[in-house]
Amino acid sequence: MMNDTAWIIAIVSILSLLITFVVVAITVGTKIFHVSRWSGSVDTKLSHLEEFMKKLDRKFDRIRDQLPAPNVMVGRSPLRLTEFGNDISKKIDGVNWASRIAETLTDHIQGKEAYDIQEYSFDYVLNKIKLSEEQLSLIRNVAYKKGIPEKGVRQVLGIELRDKLLDIMELEVP
Repeated sequence: MMNDTAWIIAIVSILSLLITFVVVAITVGTKIFHVSRWSGSVDTKLSHLEEFMKKLDRKFDRIRDQLPAPNVMVGRSPLRLTEFGNDISKKIDGVNWASRIAETLTDHIQGKEAYDIQEYSFDYVLNKIKLSEEQLSLIRNVAYKKGIPEKGVRQVLGIELRDKLLDIMELEVP
């Protein structure tokens, strides 16, 4: 049998364990409460960040809408197609077209310098060429899809024609 002192020690031990448990429970509960408040704060900040990113995206779209269409050729001498121009050339099969047309134009460029051949090529594709409805439709569709004027697609054809004519005349092709 336990004496009174042992009972008192047992009760004090149980009470101290109970108090420790309550203190730990309160501490953990407080931490959980703070973490949940912090989590809510993070969620709010993420929501604001998402709204900000959407606003920025809309502003960038407006800026892009105001930019001019990309160039189809590089302005350095001699003129060359840009990557954008090369993409257009592939879509309209510009190299094969130039190869077919160039053979019929050699009489017009005999004895001309490279610059004159370039000018002739541009004049031909912009003013003299007779396109079928199918060819014209292809040029207009590519211009529409790429967001450039029809003239830009014709300039691509002019560069391809110039390169082929220079090759035929055995002049330096850029």
